[in-house]
Amino acid sequence: MKFQRFLVLVFAAALTAGTSAAASVTLLMAADDYGVVTIDGNVVITYCGSGASNPYTTFATLNLTDDWHTISIDYKNTTGTNGLTLNETYNPSIYQDWSWVSLAVLRSLDASGNTINGLRGDYFNLAGDPLKTDYGEGPIHYNGAYAPWSPTFSSSSTFEEILTGQIYIGSDANPPLGTINPPPVDPPPTDPPPTDGSDVPEPASWWLMAAALPLLVFSKLRLGRARIRQ
Repeated sequence: MKFQRFLVLVFAAALTAGTSAAASVTLLMAADDYGVVTIDGNVVITYCGSGASNPYTTFATLNLTDDWHTISIDYKNTTGTNGLTLNETYNPSIYQDWSWVSLAVLRSLDASGNTINGLRGDYFNLAGDPLKTDYGEGPIHYNGAYAPWSPTFSSSSTFEEILTGQIYIGSDANPPLGTINPPPVDPPPTDPPPTDGSDVPEPASWWLMAAALPLLVFSKLRLGRARIRQ
């Protein structure tokens, strides 16, 4: 009986240790002119403004486990000066608790595939043509002339930026960086079938195969008769 109780206690402790605590975080985005925030594949904040003179603020309260979660931000400056800020709080009732999402709780892969703090920023013109890629962006806060890409873009350049990576949700303000596993890539087949017709026998090969077929049938018939006689 004592042994059974010991097993139950060990099992319960294992379950408790393997269960991550849940955290309630509120994200605040100010975007001028367009912004969409996606967490773990779910769109949580979206705004499309009509002009740069009135930046729009929007909120999203999420209940997530204390862990790293995927994040992407699609931002566009379509007219006037730019502006994008992502804030967070774990106590939205207290104004002073709001803060920029810090560099320490953002991570992504650099050009060499190493895990670094900050998000990857891919920049495009409004037609969708790629312009440049920055690595390790954060905190996500810029407005007008305060722009991490200067002097590539001016404060009033029109562009689109797509930020990707992971965000840490939880009470740890400096979580271990850890390692992001790159997405798996299916290896090419070791011996792919030819697509240029080289796998089709030439006419001479067809004649040889046709000529050999009667000999093969005849030899099998003789072998069968010999077995019957034995």
